[in-house]
Amino acid sequence: MIQKLGESDVEKIFEYISPDPEMTLFIRGDIEQLGINNPNVQMYASFLSDGSWDFLVLKYRNTMFQVYSPKTSYDVAEMASFLKAEKLTSIAGKKELVSPLASFFPDLVFEDTFMARCDKPDDSFLTPLGPEAEIRRLGPADLDDYLAMRASIEEFAAFASSDPAELAREKKTTLEHLKAGDLIVGVFVLGKLVGVAGTTASHQESAMVVSVCTKVGFRNKGYASYAVTSLCREAFKTGKKYLCLFYDNPKAGSIYHKIGFKDVGVYSLLRKRS
Repeated sequence: MIQKLGESDVEKIFEYISPDPEMTLFIRGDIEQLGINNPNVQMYASFLSDGSWDFLVLKYRNTMFQVYSPKTSYDVAEMASFLKAEKLTSIAGKKELVSPLASFFPDLVFEDTFMARCDKPDDSFLTPLGPEAEIRRLGPADLDDYLAMRASIEEFAAFASSDPAELAREKKTTLEHLKAGDLIVGVFVLGKLVGVAGTTASHQESAMVVSVCTKVGFRNKGYASYAVTSLCREAFKTGKKYLCLFYDNPKAGSIYHKIGFKDVGVYSLLRKRS
């Protein structure tokens, strides 16, 4: 039987997900940042007859779901039935858990990505930047430029909106994330923002590296590598013990490995078609 969890369950949730800290980073980060009673974060557990949990499901912003169980075998049919009743856009988690759900959602696209972890960044492979380039942490005054630059990148364009109300909501959400501990580092060339890397789902020990991108015309100059290594240094200064990211591009993967990220498993996603 699946039941909604509450504030009194938070410590038990953290203990339950502790065997897979990388794969469950979003679960812990969202709960620590927003709380379990937040309208955008809801947590559910499947209870077995002895009162223990079979699996957990995190519902984020009503349409995105993270699934977890420390076991390799769980009640897939029960989880699928629960998820089918939702207006979901994605289901994510470690491959062993997400892959069995694919047959229940034939209209969703199944994707694999590699999850990697960094305990200490290495920037020894980087070549010096020219005097025209500057790297710094972004703040609230930079958000319009940041969102506009990200919307110009092909990987993010499909998710970008030109609606003023939606843009205002995205800016507000990004600002809330910064206030909650997330970071964004930007690379500027002659004062123009050309590359970024950021974190999300930041919690006491870790965060997920996201939004790594460089504008067309400024690529293959090492700017993304500088952004990620600088972001890692900034995050570790705040007390983070490790950082995570996922990737599906071998070229990007080789760069992340040079920076100090090591693969820890396969992270999978079921999502609506673009």
